[in-house]
Amino acid sequence: MNGDDGEIGTWLKIFVVCIFGLGSVMGFFLFFSRNSLLSKASGEQASLLFIPHTQVVQKGNTVKVQILLDTNKAYVRGVDVAVAFDQSFLTLNSIIPKAQKDSQLRTYLPLDYSNDFDSMKVISQANKNGRMEFSAITADMKKNQLMKSINGNLVLAELEFLMKKEGTTKVTILKSHPSRDSTVVQATNPPINILTKTNVLTLTTLIPTLSP
Repeated sequence: MNGDDGEIGTWLKIFVVCIFGLGSVMGFFLFFSRNSLLSKASGEQASLLFIPHTQVVQKGNTVKVQILLDTNKAYVRGVDVAVAFDQSFLTLNSIIPKAQKDSQLRTYLPLDYSNDFDSMKVISQANKNGRMEFSAITADMKKNQLMKSINGNLVLAELEFLMKKEGTTKVTILKSHPSRDSTVVQATNPPINILTKTNVLTLTTLIPTLSP
């Protein structure tokens, strides 16, 4: 990553100031923080996984898949998720946040003008460029409240895709470049990206059986 330890050390301070001082401007919190994350081994290893990771679907039908976060007992402040897919095969129909009610990840980004998750923006951009991005953080923008860090396993989101043609296609959780791809931000100072494991979703069309 680019940036020195001094820059990284201001991460949590910027987080708190943005929450209590800038309201919805904080919509790019994790996108900013990724440019300052310290990428090094911390002894902790987190995962972002598709559940299930293989499915068979008929052409013209939809398929749903969940994204699971496993912090491996580490406490984290937020998550960036970047997913790539082939638009010639798939259209993203919906993205539904799943962790807001059952965890401290109360805010999903980007935000709309009402401080709600702007899923339509995520969907529109994903279907335009084949890259879906969203973030989730331990803050409640409705109450201007910083929440406790979280740990454990939880479902972040449920995605629904439309399968547009026959064949096999893959959907990938990107993590090669932490400055612009997926991250799991450990609740440390300086913050550390502890994402080490992802998987690939494989979707295959069901070929109809012809009657004799």
